[in-house]
Amino acid sequence: MTAFNSRKYRNDKEVLAELRKIELQAECLSVAFIGSIWPSLNRRESDFRYVLNAAYSTATHGTAKNIAYRVTRGFQQETPGSCNTFTAPESRVS
Repeated sequence: MTAFNSRKYRNDKEVLAELRKIELQAECLSVAFIGSIWPSLNRRESDFRYVLNAAYSTATHGTAKNIAYRVTRGFQQETPGSCNTFTAPESRVS
């Protein structure tokens, strides 16, 4: 956030694009953790639909397609490395 706050943006479109990356990354990281402990919670993988549906309520963080992609990716890979939105193609962070 320090880097985000110290950067000069040309317009609101640039600000929103960077915010989406931050928000999508945060969602992915949280679900990577959930994925890593899911079996210890005695949850079925099918219960993941609830997590995915909850993520859709944050549509201002990106398109529903990209939210689903990031949340599913984090859950399945269970690693922070799967969540780097800053090296992702623009099509995956819109």
